[in-house]
Amino acid sequence: MPKKPGFSQLHEPLNDQPLEVMTRGGKPRKAPKGMPARVKILGQHFQVFYHSQIYTMTRVRLRGIVIFAQRLIIIDPTQSLHMMRETLFHEMAHVYLYKWQSKSTCLNKLSHQQVEELCDLFAESYYDSRLNNP
Repeated sequence: MPKKPGFSQLHEPLNDQPLEVMTRGGKPRKAPKGMPARVKILGQHFQVFYHSQIYTMTRVRLRGIVIFAQRLIIIDPTQSLHMMRETLFHEMAHVYLYKWQSKSTCLNKLSHQQVEELCDLFAESYYDSRLNNP
């Protein structure tokens, strides 16, 4: 039986800085048809990269992640187009929430699980609204 590849840290494609993201045998991919290579959130441009088999530094599998310091969103392109879009909206929600947390003591008290569920709510409702209200 073939041995699974080990984990390796990803580096930013533009300047080779190490990122807080791991891969396990994944590969970078071009932006899939119907998905952006860049998004604008609150006036800031975020690059969107696609890389399969992405994990946190603690080796938890991810569908996507936003890295604020580099204004970078990484999405696993092995998902369906629907799930990639929802994942992108989820990661964008993290940016909006991060901004709002600087203004709201109440939002600063959210647990990690509450943040994830709030971002899921935003992603699903925004995607549903776009699909049903062209």
